[in-house]
Amino acid sequence: MYEKYFGLKEKPFSLTPDPEFLFENEHFRLAFDNIIYGIKRHEGFATIVGDVGTGKTTFCWALLGRLDQNIRTALILNPMLTGEDMLKAILQDFGVRPAGQEIAPPAGTETPTPYDSSWMEGKTKKELIDQLNLFLLQGAEQDIFNILIIDEAQNLSLELLEQLRILSNLETAKKKLLQIIFVGQLEFEEKLHLPQLRQLNQRITIRYALEPLSKKDTVQYIEHRLSVAGSRRSVGFTTRALQGIHAHSKGYPRLINVICDRSLLAGYTEHTRLITSRIVRKAARGLNGEERGRRIRYVGSKKVLVPLAVLLLLALMAAVYFWAWGGTLAVLKADLTKAPPQVSMAASTPSQQDAPAETALPPAPSPVPPVTVLRPPDPAPASGAQPVLAPGAGEEAPRYLLQLHSLESRGEADAALTSLQKNGYAAFVKMQETQDGARWYAVYAGPYESAERARQDAARLMQQKIAKPILRRMVVPPAGCD
Repeated sequence: MYEKYFGLKEKPFSLTPDPEFLFENEHFRLAFDNIIYGIKRHEGFATIVGDVGTGKTTFCWALLGRLDQNIRTALILNPMLTGEDMLKAILQDFGVRPAGQEIAPPAGTETPTPYDSSWMEGKTKKELIDQLNLFLLQGAEQDIFNILIIDEAQNLSLELLEQLRILSNLETAKKKLLQIIFVGQLEFEEKLHLPQLRQLNQRITIRYALEPLSKKDTVQYIEHRLSVAGSRRSVGFTTRALQGIHAHSKGYPRLINVICDRSLLAGYTEHTRLITSRIVRKAARGLNGEERGRRIRYVGSKKVLVPLAVLLLLALMAAVYFWAWGGTLAVLKADLTKAPPQVSMAASTPSQQDAPAETALPPAPSPVPPVTVLRPPDPAPASGAQPVLAPGAGEEAPRYLLQLHSLESRGEADAALTSLQKNGYAAFVKMQETQDGARWYAVYAGPYESAERARQDAARLMQQKIAKPILRRMVVPPAGCD
């Protein structure tokens, strides 16, 4: 989707184990050296282990392409098989044919006829092993070595591991006829230490563990894959973006590929060729189910909090109701128990003696506080089709600017400035600083003599999906431009 935009000939961060994209750091070179050494010395067993996403399957495919022509290989990618199915898979991948038919040539040459595995139907396990043994012996006479590579070895059952140990007993007086390389996750090494597998564990002479990439290797890994994909500096990552990729991926190549692929897709949708730390953070969101986990926790909390809030509201309403009803009953009770007033017949002509010495006036009402009229805040910049006109510092001889970006680093601002200038816009960068010392960089287009001219460029910028401008009014030309 984004390859053409970034000038790439293919997708640089695909999850498929393409040996062409193999990045050989120190750990991978040591792994290759160890395995090749074991193959040349005809060691029976070797293991390559590593955590999930460290590039084990890519290592397998790269190894197949580096072996000599006199080495025949079989690669088993799905080891979750029965003993009989495993034998058939090995025979098929080696290209073993029944007696009387041509045996498959070594790797790197064309097979004379398409392989037909129907001959294995109905064969017993012993017959299949005998056929494999014959195939290996014939290869040994031609000085051909046979390597069996089993990926995802941690999924092998104990019965299959024992069967493979027995297959390794196929040998001549001087050398092994079959070498087996196990490639699996870290738990495979733990499985080998089970008491049932002690014989197999003792026969493994070459062991190596792949490790995640360091920060330096992560940067070189990204540059390597972009270069193989055909990049000619047509896409770039800021230093903070590269640091963020390593922090989120922990150096695991598979996660690096996922984050970089999402980042390039985000850059394509935002029409930028510079990948920033903000884009990386957005791309890394949702790795390992983090976003989904937050959503599940939020939904779960709603399921608990909503009924609880309803219960609290009902309790509050009940308390208010009973408090009000209780107060009414108290007033009624006081009225019923109060003594009836004494009515004087001379009430209409009170005497001077009955008149009070002073007339009690009702208390004066407290002054009403003045009403404060709050001025609504200025409207926030809109994200719609029309740019926002922000108030300027004066009203005389106004000129206009288009604020396009607010970026956290000078490098990002310079890249945005270069892109604008290439598209024919007059632009500049101005550094801003907040009260707490934080700095950011604003990218402006302009200045313009009229608001109409500025609005025309704003419409063009939005149509080209370069930015969503904010139209600002000024009195004097901008000073202190960086």
